[in-house]
Amino acid sequence: MTWTLGHQVQEDTKKSRTHDRKRRSSSSISSDDSEKSKRSYKKSRSKLDEVERLAEMERLRRQREIEQKIVDEAAQKRISELVEQKVAEELEKRKEEIEAEVLRRVEEVKRQMEDQMMKELEKKKQEQLEELRKNEEITALN
Repeated sequence: MTWTLGHQVQEDTKKSRTHDRKRRSSSSISSDDSEKSKRSYKKSRSKLDEVERLAEMERLRRQREIEQKIVDEAAQKRISELVEQKVAEELEKRKEEIEAEVLRRVEEVKRQMEDQMMKELEKKKQEQLEELRKNEEITALN
């Protein structure tokens, strides 16, 4: 009986192993499905993380651009103010010199106009004298 019992134990062990293999294989199938599911989840999560990372990088880039634009505008405004201030200071410093130069030019133009008017008056006077002489000669001949 021991042989039979041993044989029986052996048979039971074989059946048990076969059953275990089947269970393991179905378990490994579900394990494979689970692994695939995990990999798929990780892959989709990884893609999602990458998309989020890229979106964050783009947001930061836009933010830096906006900040740079604000800085550039502020710098441009400050430069304009400084130039305007410098011009005003320079004008104030040279005000008397500029006024004197303007007065000199006005006087020069005024003198030129007076000279031109005097020449025109002299020319008209000469023309009138010439006309008068001609008229006198004509009356003296008559």
